[in-house]
Amino acid sequence: MASGGARTARPRQPDGAHEFAAYVGGAAPRLLRTAALLTGEAEQAGAGTERPDGAGTVQGATGTEPATPPTGTESPGTEPPGAGSTAPEPAAPLALALLRRALARTYADWDRLESGDPYDHTRAELLALFLRSSWYRRRPGRGPLAALPARVRLVLVLRLYEGVPEEQVAALLGLSVDRVRLLCARGVRLLLHPPGPGAAAP
Repeated sequence: MASGGARTARPRQPDGAHEFAAYVGGAAPRLLRTAALLTGEAEQAGAGTERPDGAGTVQGATGTEPATPPTGTESPGTEPPGAGSTAPEPAAPLALALLRRALARTYADWDRLESGDPYDHTRAELLALFLRSSWYRRRPGRGPLAALPARVRLVLVLRLYEGVPEEQVAALLGLSVDRVRLLCARGVRLLLHPPGPGAAAP
């Protein structure tokens, strides 16, 4: 997982920004859906998915307009192109803010990801940011996972939506495989049999 500390500015490869833009154009819709599941805003996000740079709908992998890198959260010297756009309030603002930060960190590390999978890097940053800050959990969403505890939600998203093996989930979250299995079973049970309105928090 990428470090959350300060990053040293590095010279950008000539085609790095274009490669990153193409990556965002293909991966952002799924990543935003993952972020919305984590923040409990999946229902608000719906089928329309905003671009992480705030410029409207995300183009898919076969879209004709590549997305631009995220803006506003990069270290000095790593600011990507495409700043200054405005857009209406997004349907899933917490998820969009979470994804923008994760993509900004991926962009800052882009030149060092030649042998790695940028999707895995961005997803790991999503998880780290979500775990470290309660800001993304302070407004309850209306999505199907909104009522679940944060760690249970994380395990369900990774196992059932992202299809990450139990061993990898355990390594990402610093848990044992048995604990991951237990949290996943607990989450499925709560989804299938949600507690009543007056029940205690799970």
